[in-house]
Amino acid sequence: MNDDPLDKVQRMFNDQDSRKQLIEKLEESFSELDTTLNIKVNSSLKAEFEKLCKKNHSNLSRELKFFMLRSVKQNRLN
Repeated sequence: MNDDPLDKVQRMFNDQDSRKQLIEKLEESFSELDTTLNIKVNSSLKAEFEKLCKKNHSNLSRELKFFMLRSVKQNRLN
């Protein structure tokens, strides 16, 4: 592998461009629901989260999708 600094910078920009394109594609297709995600959670946690969502005029599904998109955009989980 070439350790030329200019090559490293070019790879970094290429990676950033690819990531930006991926995020744009994800944002555009946010409402295209083509798969299902099933998870197990504690019933009390689910109930409290659903109350919080309802209080904020949202729902569990929407908030989890927003969390996932935000995490991918920021490339981190918090």
